[in-house]
Amino acid sequence: MTAKELIEALQTLDPETRIFTHGYEGGYCDAKISSPMEMALNIHKEDWMGPHEDADIRYYVKDKSKHTIVKGIVL
Repeated sequence: MTAKELIEALQTLDPETRIFTHGYEGGYCDAKISSPMEMALNIHKEDWMGPHEDADIRYYVKDKSKHTIVKGIVL
């Protein structure tokens, strides 16, 4: 999702609508916006992991030049 797509989706909501994210093992948490960060796309193939990763975590992203890196935020 891009910022443009998010803005368009949010504009359809009542401004008082609460925004949540999934909890770690269940339930929901209030959404928080991270600072912009570099994200490496399509790193993880396991179905229990989200596909993307923080590009600065060297355990997963040893060489940034081998991955598609984009700026992003985490809600």
